[in-house]
Amino acid sequence: MDILTPVFAGLGILICLTVIVTIHEAGHFLAARWAGVDVEAFAIGWGKVLWAWKPGRTEYRICLLPLGGYCKMKGEQDLAKALEQKDGSFEPSEGSLFGAPPWKRILISLAGPASNLLFAFVLFFCLQASGYPLFGPPARIQLASEVDGRSSTPAELAGLRTGDLVLSVGKEKVNTFADLQQAIAANGPRSAVWNLDRGGEILSLTVVPRYDDVEKRPIVGIYPDEEPIVATVEHGSIAAFGGLRPGDKILAVDGQPVASSAAFFWKADKNTSKDQTQTVSRGGN
Repeated sequence: MDILTPVFAGLGILICLTVIVTIHEAGHFLAARWAGVDVEAFAIGWGKVLWAWKPGRTEYRICLLPLGGYCKMKGEQDLAKALEQKDGSFEPSEGSLFGAPPWKRILISLAGPASNLLFAFVLFFCLQASGYPLFGPPARIQLASEVDGRSSTPAELAGLRTGDLVLSVGKEKVNTFADLQQAIAANGPRSAVWNLDRGGEILSLTVVPRYDDVEKRPIVGIYPDEEPIVATVEHGSIAAFGGLRPGDKILAVDGQPVASSAAFFWKADKNTSKDQTQTVSRGGN
């Protein structure tokens, strides 16, 4: 599979390039037809023609090499040939590119990049309208008192508990913990009703964030409730020398139990100046 990955990546790049160039050339094609310029050929790809169809004055082609495409307009090489001959005569034929007024030729040239911009806008709009996958830990919380020892936080005073899954903050629906952080920041120090799932029971609690003058942001007093499982270990890192492996679950740091990733990082950061002993669970043992 590792050998095929570059092949698939290369094919993907070629397909994307062909789509982008085809849309670009389609802009030139449509503008040329509007300006009265004959288009002799419109091709997807380059090289040997695999399939051709000519319902009128334009021949549509599919070529062997998926390297973009081209739009061949009548007389587009006439000026270059006249300059090479240096005889001072140049009479563009009817329906040719240089037979069109200069302002129309400018529009034909601009139509290519304009079509790419329009395509990017439409694609972005469709992606936003249809939604996109969300990544990150779910909006399940752990109280700060179980991580850094803070007590009487807005979360505790509101009645939140470790393990609660937050569904919404006010009218803002949340799916991940990052969504929850954004909702808290957007709401500011104002009170908001949090809807949450506690073991299958749906609750609504009013949370009043506390503005922190040091951090310059509203504070609730929660961390993500995520299992402290090692995702990756960088080669040559301290973790690698210490024997940690991907998939290990951290159980304790210097004998102090940790129940979440937040608790692990808090305890590890507090003891960065000394060696640490970490207890892990590996392979279910």
